[in-house]
Amino acid sequence: LHADTLLRVFQLVTTMLALATVGGAWHLKGERALWFWAGAFAAAALTQAARAGFIAMDAPRTLWVVGHWGGLLATLMVLLGLRVYLGLPLRWRWPVVFAGLTCITSLAVTAWTGQFWPSLTLTLLASALLTMPAAHAALQAWREQRGFPMGLLALDLIVSAIVEVARGLAVSPLIAQTRAELLTYNSVGLLAVIGLFIGQ
Repeated sequence: LHADTLLRVFQLVTTMLALATVGGAWHLKGERALWFWAGAFAAAALTQAARAGFIAMDAPRTLWVVGHWGGLLATLMVLLGLRVYLGLPLRWRWPVVFAGLTCITSLAVTAWTGQFWPSLTLTLLASALLTMPAAHAALQAWREQRGFPMGLLALDLIVSAIVEVARGLAVSPLIAQTRAELLTYNSVGLLAVIGLFIGQ
């Protein structure tokens, strides 16, 4: 498994999913939640494109962490979209502030340490924190309605939170003792993330 190849696959998959979801949202004009899902896929795709652009332009390495923000922003959009779909109050302020502060902190910690793993660990653990309330809302909705799609979404979100925590810890020195181990664990995590995005 090669991380750069998987990142390209991830960008391709999220771009296709974003375009497909935009088409669905355009067709089903009354379903506002689909626009949030389209935003989630687009955020993941665009942050990877921005990362590739910064690398191609030989921009400061600190800016490369924009690629770490895609999962966090996608999770934010899924949380808000799910609340809209379920007819719950949006309550967007704290998740948006939390995501924004996490992105700023990831830039700061990368500039300070000169390493990428602290930013990746931070954004993955923050994504897990945003995924948990989304998973809880989906699980509650499934208990009330017992529909297969909501059950699948609840399962997908629960597994996503577990994968985000596991991947965040795996790329840190707590588990990855060498760069080779970090790349291997990150690649396995990326493969799981691609599957989970398709599951959504």
